[in-house]
Amino acid sequence: MKRFILILLVLAMLVSMAACTSKAPTSTNPPPGETDSSGTPQTSEEAPPPPDDVEPWTLDPNEDNSLSVTLFSNQTTPNAGNRLSQQLKDELGVTLTYEIISRSDTEAKIGTMLVGGIFNDIIGTTDLNNRFHEAGAIIRLDEYLDSGHIPLLYEHVQPYRARLSWDGGDGVGEPGFYIFPDFNRFYGGIPKNEHDMSAFYIQKAVLEAEGYPPTTPISLETYFGWMEKYMAENPQIDGLDTIGFIILSAPDKEFAIQNPPEHLAGFPNDGNVIVDNNKVVMFYDQDIAKNWYKFLNDADKKGLVYRESFTLTYDDYLAQLARGNVLGMFDQWWNFGDARNALISEKRIDRTWAPCEVVYDNVTTPWYGEVPVLGANQGMGVSSTAAKNGKVEKCLAFLNHIMEEKWQKRFTWGMEGVDYEVVDGRFTRNEQQVENHKDPTWRLNYRLEAFQALMPKHEGYFSDGNSFDPITQPEEFYNGLTDYDKNFLSQYGLKNWRGFVTSPLESPVYYPVWKISLPTGSEAKIAETELKNLSLRYLPEAILCPADQFEKVWAEYCAQIGRVNVEEYVAYLQEKVDIKIAAAGG
Repeated sequence: MKRFILILLVLAMLVSMAACTSKAPTSTNPPPGETDSSGTPQTSEEAPPPPDDVEPWTLDPNEDNSLSVTLFSNQTTPNAGNRLSQQLKDELGVTLTYEIISRSDTEAKIGTMLVGGIFNDIIGTTDLNNRFHEAGAIIRLDEYLDSGHIPLLYEHVQPYRARLSWDGGDGVGEPGFYIFPDFNRFYGGIPKNEHDMSAFYIQKAVLEAEGYPPTTPISLETYFGWMEKYMAENPQIDGLDTIGFIILSAPDKEFAIQNPPEHLAGFPNDGNVIVDNNKVVMFYDQDIAKNWYKFLNDADKKGLVYRESFTLTYDDYLAQLARGNVLGMFDQWWNFGDARNALISEKRIDRTWAPCEVVYDNVTTPWYGEVPVLGANQGMGVSSTAAKNGKVEKCLAFLNHIMEEKWQKRFTWGMEGVDYEVVDGRFTRNEQQVENHKDPTWRLNYRLEAFQALMPKHEGYFSDGNSFDPITQPEEFYNGLTDYDKNFLSQYGLKNWRGFVTSPLESPVYYPVWKISLPTGSEAKIAETELKNLSLRYLPEAILCPADQFEKVWAEYCAQIGRVNVEEYVAYLQEKVDIKIAAAGG
């Protein structure tokens, strides 16, 4: 197990993008400036220019511009002598010192940090509860954005500034900008090579054994039937007992146990609710949920559910996946990237997973594909400690510098002529360069994976038409695949994973509801927390209890939900949904 955990720590999580059969034609990239199929503009709106009579802040490489960073990430600290670290020092005078906190330790560490009240200069966070905002650990940045001194950062966020701002947690405060988003801010369009979002994933070896059957839409009986048959024929994989379906329920990862019912019922990922004909419905105690957990209870009695699932931390979950003996799970592609990369590094490609769109029998159109959502209040902010120490300008000058295309390309592609070549204007890599990028040791020496995951990024396309990184460059994505994956995709008439799911349906104006911020301390926020806690208490019991006890456990769960102020929770969300619908002319 230690070996697998070590692999996970040194590998990067490949953060990438998130038909009705899997024999659909290959998805293609839009040319720069095109809109997504939903009609939603995927490039930025025209941003009002910042003041043009001021000079951008810059960093003098002859000065000591050392900065400390806290990163909530499962990546590890880069090796000493890392090339990109050296370039930052040589050209900007910046030496980064890291505090990297495993996501399994996030809850405890945030509490400790806030009590201590002293922070590193830059905080890279994925905390959706906005605790760094509320505690004043990160500072408001509006005056700096408007100053004209950080024009690239201004361009990056200005078109979306309203949706990226935070109102103080009470729903009535003056919104302010605090964090530069870490994902899904696109320039020139959205590349479509990966399915980065939710799905029922299944090991490729299972689909291979089944003769590459269609994977969308399929029933629960089909999906679990494939796993049951494979387990019977392969009770062990590489000396380990074969595991059927694993369920993630670790803190901050509850979506994996809570969200399947909405997708099974044909709804998109709106979090704890569905929106049916513009009406918000909390579905935890509805039939669409009960039917799923009853199915899991039945599957458990067949030995298809991994019974240790509910004791696993997130790191434990990734380590278990990296062993290569897990056949299926409901998850989001980006969330298990470390485990996938561990298996790829061991050349066990058949033990990685492909997405399936599983739905109830009465659902004809799956809704797993979605237009990527801008990451609000997740990413990098400047700490109050940096402000006290007079380092705000230095922090922002650094982040503005790395928004330059030169640095963005170095973070993702590397160095021209060394890590990639340019042929007829297109970035391309030879076989050795592709293999280098897959090698975990090479990446520790030449990449800054933990920092890159949380920094502001120029996703989409560069001004020269090349994609942000190799995995979103169509020809490089395919060329970078293993022979196994190329053959696997060819069986479905595809050249990327995006083709395994239905093209994104038009996103409603309120989508996604889970992005709606609930006021701190409000009845709605309290209800949301209580619902989460109840689900984590009762759902494992409902899945694992004896079959004749399921109805009793479910009834008790629903009774406890009945004691929660669900009405206030739904009413608050409904109000916000109605406002967005009205604003869009609906």
